[in-house]
Amino acid sequence: MKDKYSVVQDMYHGYDYRKYFNGTPSEKTEVFSGALEHIFGLDDGKKRYVKAVNELGYAFSIAMPSDEAEDIRDDVGLFQGIKAAIMKFETS
Repeated sequence: MKDKYSVVQDMYHGYDYRKYFNGTPSEKTEVFSGALEHIFGLDDGKKRYVKAVNELGYAFSIAMPSDEAEDIRDDVGLFQGIKAAIMKFETS
């Protein structure tokens, strides 16, 4: 699970998505949309991100309720929300 988490985190190199967790609703919206733009800006970012988050989600579900999984629960939720938004863009 840690390896899969690192892969997704590495995709955010240069972008601080962690501001999302302490932000106001307006700031959260900015961080979320900025994260989408960041992923879209990567080479084959959409495809790689969706694959990496799917793999992380699977590993995370197996690792629950371990302490390690609890520590990254919020991050995984955000990553899955961003993945869902990406999937919505692809279908529209």
